[in-house]
Amino acid sequence: MKRRDFLKALIALPIASFFYPLPFSDKSIHKSRTYILLDSVVAGFRYYEGEHIWSRLSHGDPLQLVREPDNAYDAQAVEIYYGTEKLGYVPQAENHLVSQMLDRGEDLKARVSWLNESEDPWERVGFRVEIEV
Repeated sequence: MKRRDFLKALIALPIASFFYPLPFSDKSIHKSRTYILLDSVVAGFRYYEGEHIWSRLSHGDPLQLVREPDNAYDAQAVEIYYGTEKLGYVPQAENHLVSQMLDRGEDLKARVSWLNESEDPWERVGFRVEIEV
């Protein structure tokens, strides 16, 4: 490219952008980020539907978190579902933040983070809770 052609293109750029503005998008200004709130094991896996649906579970599958404030053993209880089938609970020692955020209506995402064919039910299924801000 000759120097003269380069200078013409350089001068024409602001004029062209005036007639053809770029579309405005909120996402171009505010990029969202995903934060991991919890990475843990499903508590009570052996007592619910986990063993029956084990073969259908895959890494990354979405899970639903449901508050259970009337739980007789834990007022902060959070159930974990795969579709309509209950897998278990967020462990009691780790459910405080998740239950508070669900009570406030935060949009939390949960996914299967790991699967293990161990005989120990505390080593069978891991899950991750994330929030996008």
